[in-house]
Amino acid sequence: MSVLAATGDQLPEDVGKSGPIGLVIIVVLLIAAALLVKSMSGHLKKLPRSFDPTDDLPQVPDTPAELLEPRRPPG
Repeated sequence: MSVLAATGDQLPEDVGKSGPIGLVIIVVLLIAAALLVKSMSGHLKKLPRSFDPTDDLPQVPDTPAELLEPRRPPG
């Protein structure tokens, strides 16, 4: 029968240690996240506060004759 566990405190040297590549990857991901947040906040500032329709919409004519004559208000 073979023993898979290490006896005593004989663990390999690199167990539990992260290399410098891991640090570089974490720093790059943090920089990318910061740039994404900055970009998204810039895009959100360009949006209007409300998307409710306004009453100042242009009137579209129903018939071609209304293109030549202005529409009369009802009443």
